[in-house]
Amino acid sequence: MSYSKNQNNCFIDSTAKIGSDLTTGINVVVEDYVIIGDNVFLGHFVMIRPRAVIGNRSEARAYVTIEEDVIIGDDVTIYPYALISSKTIIESKVVIGAYSVLANVNKIVRHRPNLPLIVEAPIIKYGARLAPHVKLLPGVVIGRNSLVGIGSVVTKDVPENAIVFGNPARVKGEVPIEERL
Repeated sequence: MSYSKNQNNCFIDSTAKIGSDLTTGINVVVEDYVIIGDNVFLGHFVMIRPRAVIGNRSEARAYVTIEEDVIIGDDVTIYPYALISSKTIIESKVVIGAYSVLANVNKIVRHRPNLPLIVEAPIIKYGARLAPHVKLLPGVVIGRNSLVGIGSVVTKDVPENAIVFGNPARVKGEVPIEERL
């Protein structure tokens, strides 16, 4: 890795492709082969791991971690302290609440060579919204325009236009037509 350092003490790998008008807070790290679109905002202490893709007009607020091979669409907002695990797909116009965790493995296999690593990243469809402190289990799909309530633990796929909340999250209603994109 070969980093360049800017005036905000940000480190951007020389292999990263950065669109126009990137705005950063302090101490942002962008690792190798990352692609960032136009008019993107990265808050203080954001970490973007290798090969992540971030679409136009998206923003990752302070202390967000975006792991490797993540794909983020256009007009996505990720609020502070969220963890986006590797291989997660986030379509356009999605909101991820503060302190949310998008998990991608069911077993911790570190230091256990006899256990296989199985990565099943979440997929968040167009226009979905996750409130703060949401936890997504590996492999779940959050349907288009759905709304996941604060503190929910999502263990199963969420249907399109559904309102879900709880632990485990259950369908409690439908997103009003005027709130759908």
